[in-house]
Amino acid sequence: MITYIFYTKDSPSETEAKVCADQLNKQLVKVKAIESNSEEGVELCQLYDIVAYPGVVIADDKGVLIQSWQRQLPSLNEIVFLAHS
Repeated sequence: MITYIFYTKDSPSETEAKVCADQLNKQLVKVKAIESNSEEGVELCQLYDIVAYPGVVIADDKGVLIQSWQRQLPSLNEIVFLAHS
């Protein structure tokens, strides 16, 4: 599983995303914080239909969507539970 956290550069969502990613790393969750307007961010946001930030996607190792959230970060416990399922 991998967790993507999408944010808008120089916005409150950037701070939220980076803090969340750090906390998830401590919980042994494979996570990547991605700026939504970067090349990779645009591609992944289109793939997973993320249009509001912060956005979170949990995908399996093949890239299949497991769960997504937009506009608000879910609880860390919820992410950790799904990422370790």
